[in-house]
Amino acid sequence: MKACEVIVKERKSQLEDCRNDLTKKLKEAVEKEKEIGKRLDDEPKESLFREHVRVSRTEGVGDEDGTQLVLELLNDAGVGEHRPSNPGRKMKDSERKQTIWEHREQTHTIRKLTKELVGRVRSLRYFTVVRDLQKQRSEPPVISCPECGRDRVPLEEIAVLSSCGHAGCYNDVKAAAESETCVYARSGRCKAAARVLNIVKGDTLGVDDYERDGKGKHFGMKLEKVIHLIRYVPLGKVRRALTDTVPCCRKRISSDERVLIFVQFPDLMKKVAEALTANEVRFLEIKGSAAQKSKNLEKFQNDSKERVLLLNVMDESASGANLTSANHAIFLSPLLAPSQEIYQANETQAIGRLRRYGQSKTVYIWRFLTKDTIDIDIYETRTGRKLD
Repeated sequence: MKACEVIVKERKSQLEDCRNDLTKKLKEAVEKEKEIGKRLDDEPKESLFREHVRVSRTEGVGDEDGTQLVLELLNDAGVGEHRPSNPGRKMKDSERKQTIWEHREQTHTIRKLTKELVGRVRSLRYFTVVRDLQKQRSEPPVISCPECGRDRVPLEEIAVLSSCGHAGCYNDVKAAAESETCVYARSGRCKAAARVLNIVKGDTLGVDDYERDGKGKHFGMKLEKVIHLIRYVPLGKVRRALTDTVPCCRKRISSDERVLIFVQFPDLMKKVAEALTANEVRFLEIKGSAAQKSKNLEKFQNDSKERVLLLNVMDESASGANLTSANHAIFLSPLLAPSQEIYQANETQAIGRLRRYGQSKTVYIWRFLTKDTIDIDIYETRTGRKLD
C-alpha cells in the first residue's frame, strides 16, 4: 500500500506537469492564430488547430475524465468556439507560409500532449483504485458496475483494468475485455483498448497475509523474499511457516557471494534501494554522471564492502562491463519489451555481465514472478515455457 501511495503521488505530479505543458501550448496556439487572423485567403476554412478543438469539444478524447480536463484547459487557455475575427497583420508570402507551418506544428504538439494527458489520467485512476483496494480490510471500497447496474460490487467479484483503471464486476469486465474494450465502452465513457491480461482481480490486491515482527517498513512479498534471499532476515512464526512452504525461499545467497539486481523502471528502482537500505544491505547503484557510474562499477568489481549492485536492465551504461566478481543475477520482474528481439537482447546482455570469461564460480539466475499477474503472462510468452 505504501508503494501505491508513492506511485499515486508521482502520477499526480506527472499529470499536473502535463496539464501545465498543454495549457502553455494551447495559449501559444491561440496567440499564433490571432497573428494569422483572416488575411490568409489560401488557408482552409477550418485549420488543423480548429479541427482539434472541434473534435475535442464534440467527440471528446476517448475518456470521460480526460475529456472533462481537456475542456477545462481549452477554456482556461481562452480557446473559443470559433476562429478569431481580427484581420491579423500584413505578411509577406514567405512569412505567411512559415506562420501557417508553425501553427500546424503547434497543433501536432498539442495532439501529442492531449494523448499523453489521457494516459496520465488513466494511470492515476488505476493506481488510485489499486491503492484503495489495498485498504479493503479496514475501508471496503465502493465499486459500481456499469453493465450489471450494481452500485456496490462485492470485493470477491471486483475486477480492475490496468489499461485504463476502470473497474466493475469480474464477469462483465472480462466479457468486455474479450471484445478488446473497456467495461465502460458501451456507455461511451471510455474508448481504451483492453485485453483479458489487463484484468486484475480486486481480492488479490489485499494486504499480505502475514505481519512483520518488530518495527520496520513493509515492502511487499516480492521484495521481502529478495531481501531474505540476499541476507538473513528474522522471521516471525507466521512468516516462517509461510516461507517453509516455498522451496526457493529456504535458499540464501552466501555472505561471501556478490549479487546483481536488475530492475526496469525508475519507480521500482527507488523502492528497491529503499528496501535494501532499510534492511541494512550495502549496495551500489549505477546512476549519476558517466564518471560516477564508471567509479561505482570499478568499486563493485574490486571487492568493495557493497556486495549488491543495483542496475537498470534497459540501461546501456554498464554494457560490456566485466562484473565477474558477482555470480548471482536477480531479475525482479520479467522484462517488458516491445519485441521478442529486444527482450532477448537485453536479458542476454544482462546475464552476460557476469557469465563471461574470468568467471570462476557457478552463476545463478533468480527470477521473481508473482502468481496470477501479468508477470506470468510476459514470462511464458517470451520464453515459451509454461509454469505450473
